[in-house]
Amino acid sequence: MHTSERMTWTGKKRGNLVIAPQQTETSTPFAVRNATDNIYLQGAATEALIISDLISATLLAGSTGSKEAFTKIAPEAVILHIASHAVFDDQSPNLSYLLLAQGERLYLEEIYGLSLPTKLVVLSACQTATSANYGRSLHAFHRAFFQAGTPSVIAGLWELPDQATSTIVEAFYRSLQEGAEKHQALRKAHLEWLATEQKVYQHPFFWAGLVVQGDATAVYSKQQRGRWWMLLPVFFLISLGIVWLRR
Repeated sequence: MHTSERMTWTGKKRGNLVIAPQQTETSTPFAVRNATDNIYLQGAATEALIISDLISATLLAGSTGSKEAFTKIAPEAVILHIASHAVFDDQSPNLSYLLLAQGERLYLEEIYGLSLPTKLVVLSACQTATSANYGRSLHAFHRAFFQAGTPSVIAGLWELPDQATSTIVEAFYRSLQEGAEKHQALRKAHLEWLATEQKVYQHPFFWAGLVVQGDATAVYSKQQRGRWWMLLPVFFLISLGIVWLRR
């Protein structure tokens, strides 16, 4: 099995999940994450490998990124990252879908019915922040994930350039792990992109497509990670109590 098609799941609850249901590398590479049922995104495939290692996530890539695997593991994820194609149907929004492995589709109406108490969903896919009226309600991918129980979604406003998006998303996660709030981490990733020497790629089309929707607070806490030693006196007293009781 190719490394981009590995699936690792220990069965532990409340982990992170990265899903990148790419087709094989013999498919034609695409520069943007737009709609097609025969996909291969070099940037997204690399992005998934890097991010899964960075945030210690389960990786569903290639043929392992099926709807069955997604619906089984996603409800237990703290962070859910999807790097794929999205198709938004503004005439029938409920039939909009995220493309999974082997051409399977996760429809918008199915997402509305899921239970996903994740802290953050990152939709590294095109037009996932797009909305449309359907009947008396407003439908969009980020709204569907809100309905499913997710307080915070990062989604795409337009067709996302593959390589630029991968670079920005990786920088976003690194800042997020340092304790930055979500909107601050994304802003820092944007500024890092603009600071590069690639002047031709500094048009907003390349870097401004991803936006934070909903709760923008931090996922990782600097204080919690940096002050674990303050609990040492408590552990010491508990140990003394156990020794005294045994006597």
